Amino acid sequence: MYGYMRNIIPEAGGRFINDRDVAERRRVAVLGDELAKLLFGDAAPVGQQVFLGDTPFTVVGVMRPKLQNSSYQQRDKDRIFIPATTHYALFGNRFLNNIVYRARSSEVTKLAERRVYETMARAYKFDPLDKDALAFWDTSEWETRFGKMFVAFNIFFAIVGSFTLLVGGIGVANIMYIVVRERTREIGVRRAVGATRADILRQFFAEAAMIVILGAMVGLGLSFGLVAALGGLPIKEFVGVPTISPQVLTATLALLAAVAFAAGLMPARRAAALDPVEALRT
Repeated sequence: MYGYMRNIIPEAGGRFINDRDVAERRRVAVLGDELAKLLFGDAAPVGQQVFLGDTPFTVVGVMRPKLQNSSYQQRDKDRIFIPATTHYALFGNRFLNNIVYRARSSEVTKLAERRVYETMARAYKFDPLDKDALAFWDTSEWETRFGKMFVAFNIFFAIVGSFTLLVGGIGVANIMYIVVRERTREIGVRRAVGATRADILRQFFAEAAMIVILGAMVGLGLSFGLVAALGGLPIKEFVGVPTISPQVLTATLALLAAVAFAAGLMPARRAAALDPVEALRT
């Protein structure tokens, strides 16, 4: 259960401590992935022996690398896990400095906390109303808080991104209106020599798309650069390696294509609708 709660998943070929290990006080150990590398390098640790003092333990598993944002005084990657009963038998220390438990469901977390508090109060003779006697860390509560915080961040950045796209689209449309006005005579000449309205429409659509594509390339370049810079910060074991989601990238490109279409539509239609004779007189 402890391995499940702490997300300690053994790598292939190994296992975690089981009930029989605990019942028989076996001298077996599971190593954190970084500790296994430190002790054995590239060799396979499973089946090898490690020593706690003068006592040998057989390695039965190595933890698969994981992200960890709660350490309980130490990172799991640097730990060695042995059966609690074996620890008691060898070292005689029957005092616990922390207990990790899992409630049946998130709905009964507070009830479980109160029951644990009452049980410990009876066992160690302190007032169950004394909230300073024990310290609780409700990880589900923190998960909820962080979830709400990230939802708020996502909403904020979505609003900022939407306004940025809107302003960018208006900017492209204004540029294209100016281009159409300044190239009115050119449009008249093209129409006079046989260019159709569809040709003019395609020309200005292509120019609007080019402006958006250049802006998108600069933005994507900055995004990849920012992700690479964040990847170099010492935060990987807490938040992982930053990446750009293919789904987000695809959605962004589709949205930029829609902005290019919307920004170029009216200017391109205005250019295509110009009367050749009036355009040549301008």
